[in-house]
Amino acid sequence: MSMAPDRSSTTLAALLFLMIALCASAALSASAKEARSVVLVRLSPAQDAVLATGLLRGVLRPINGCVYFVNPAGTAYLAAWPHGYSLAMKGDIPIGVQDARSQRMLEFGATASFGGGHGAELLRSSLVATIPPACTGPIMTIHLIDQAKEQP
Repeated sequence: MSMAPDRSSTTLAALLFLMIALCASAALSASAKEARSVVLVRLSPAQDAVLATGLLRGVLRPINGCVYFVNPAGTAYLAAWPHGYSLAMKGDIPIGVQDARSQRMLEFGATASFGGGHGAELLRSSLVATIPPACTGPIMTIHLIDQAKEQP
């Protein structure tokens, strides 16, 4: 009676487990790094008046290093925030967006109502800083109105 097949299958199972654990650890490290490197695209203080153009409902998501507004249909818009908004942090990890004036905070993924509207290249020229290259797609102005109440 030979023990070699049982021993090699145990060794193979242990190696497979280690490979899966290493891959999962690398994925978690990459997502944690992505979460720490999120930036908030902001309008220059002179452009804050362009915000009251419509009522929007959706969620905020960090995508490719920037904060995006995602509507119920799943379309993601790069969010351009007025002066006074910043990333809400838990330790050194961004967890949402906060309005410094009202102290209201919204975590990423929570449904809320926003004021804002679609922008074009003119809006891109009205930003405080250059948009990171990975943050692409349509852009819109946005500001927090209220976190949505749960639907029954």
